[in-house]
Amino acid sequence: MTPFYFGDVDKPLLGIHHQPRSEQYQDTSIVICNPIGFEYGRAHSFIRQLAIKLSEQGYHVLRFDYYATGDSSGDSEEISVQQCQEDIALACDEIKTTSATRKVTVIGFRFGAMLAALVAQNYKFNHLIMWDAVFDGDVYLQDLIHMHRDMLHDPNRFDLDFVSSDENTNDLIGHYFLQPFREEIRRCKMLEIEKIKTRKIDILHYQNSYYKQDMSLVSSFLSKANLHAIEASLEWANADKLESRILPDSSIQKIIECVA
Repeated sequence: MTPFYFGDVDKPLLGIHHQPRSEQYQDTSIVICNPIGFEYGRAHSFIRQLAIKLSEQGYHVLRFDYYATGDSSGDSEEISVQQCQEDIALACDEIKTTSATRKVTVIGFRFGAMLAALVAQNYKFNHLIMWDAVFDGDVYLQDLIHMHRDMLHDPNRFDLDFVSSDENTNDLIGHYFLQPFREEIRRCKMLEIEKIKTRKIDILHYQNSYYKQDMSLVSSFLSKANLHAIEASLEWANADKLESRILPDSSIQKIIECVA
């Protein structure tokens, strides 16, 4: 596992390169697209373990922080949907060059899956795996807003006598979501994506998730996707679960099976 910075010298991104830990050589490299906001914190351990397991199967794996997030450069209020898309394309170029592979598989988790699908309209992936994806940006944002308000009015977290008004804040659950960024998120709709450049699509969704997607309503580009239901309940929209980490479980093996 090698941490490094890549991309524009004025806007470097932190990447973590997991080199193959197997003698079996894979001719496809992998990029993992993180969730955004508090969901990245919940999923970090899972994503790290997934990357390790994939490297043990002989893959070059790159996980990275979008510009203005994590340990990449940029101030938190600079995050944008457009910049995140550019960062994904840059990460794909980087791992293909570093690993000397011609093909790239992209695994997107939550809003990272939405971002990956948007990028795939113009950038050719060999394989797109959408892991508990956000399908409607407006619904996703409303969930965040409601959870933020629930959190602020939770007496087990805060002394309510000292909680200020939450109506005019740029913060959502400890992360900046300025108005321009929120408007970008609202405009993100899977139903409006007509075609993407990828050979294969797999969708992994949690059967009992609070944020349940209606797979019958997804856009035409997903009509031939392979669907995989996972029996788990991550309860993304439940404010009581904000601090709970997603621990590695059997879905890691399911993702590895999809990659193969």
